[in-house]
Amino acid sequence: MGTGLARSLLRAGLAVTAWNRAPGGAAPLTADGATVAPTAAEAVDGADVVPTRLIDGPAVLDVMADAVGAVSPSAVWMQSSAVGLDDSARAADLARSAGTRRGRAGARHQGSG
Repeated sequence: MGTGLARSLLRAGLAVTAWNRAPGGAAPLTADGATVAPTAAEAVDGADVVPTRLIDGPAVLDVMADAVGAVSPSAVWMQSSAVGLDDSARAADLARSAGTRRGRAGARHQGSG
């Protein structure tokens, strides 16, 4: 889901380190200049901005839980996945636990979880 976002950032001349839950899923981005990390934690390590673009709230929470320990407190975590209100609040709590600033972008449906 984040391939388009990653390619847009690369076209703008920004450095992108990508990771995908599916093994090899981010590999095509190397042709566009991205670095591919083997884990979510390695992808966010040292990043100024950490965009998450995943299928649903549980996926966002799972990835954030794996990566939260590696995120710099000065980073901005940009959660742009469509998630419910409950999962959005949980994601905000995870971002706060890392000391990051959290931004929201994109759609958010009104269902629970």
